[in-house]
Amino acid sequence: MAWAVVAGAAITTVGGALMSRKGNKAQDAAANAANLEAEIARDQWERYKEVYAPLEEQFVAESFAYDSPQNYALAAGEASADVSTQFGKMRQRLNRTPGLDPSSPAYQASMVNLDLSQAATDATMQNRARLGVRDTAYDRKRTALALGKGLDQTAASGAGRSANSLSSLAAAQYGQASDAAAGLGTLTSNLINAWQNRKPATTTPGGP
Repeated sequence: MAWAVVAGAAITTVGGALMSRKGNKAQDAAANAANLEAEIARDQWERYKEVYAPLEEQFVAESFAYDSPQNYALAAGEASADVSTQFGKMRQRLNRTPGLDPSSPAYQASMVNLDLSQAATDATMQNRARLGVRDTAYDRKRTALALGKGLDQTAASGAGRSANSLSSLAAAQYGQASDAAAGLGTLTSNLINAWQNRKPATTTPGGP
């Protein structure tokens, strides 16, 4: 019986040492991984501030300034210039028509109709150009606002993932150590029970 108790104590001691050693390893692994994850998140944040934040600021400023009176006027002016160019080509083709008399009523009527058409087309194209500026400005503002929603989520989510993954790692390794210790404890109990339930040795008749 004394042997079983001593053996059980020794195994339990070994099991406790094993659990402690594995627990320490789990803590060390968790600490190392946490430091690495924090360093990665910090590097990502620094890179964001140095590289991407200035670009975002520039993009946001340009987006909110896009629908300025100058851009509206510029777009309308370009559209009007295109219309003028196209109708100028039409007048040139008309003037090159064989047998056309510039002093005839038909010619004068054609030129009046051409002028009216140009004026209508010019107004339409200028309005369309202004609407294009407005729609482009709206899309750019919406994109700029969407950028702001994810401002620093990459670094923050990295830190959060680090905490969760490290907690899971530590729990898993500690669970393995606990299972090992529990197995050793069961082995100890089995040895003690086997010793207690052993059959006494029989004596041979006529023996000493």
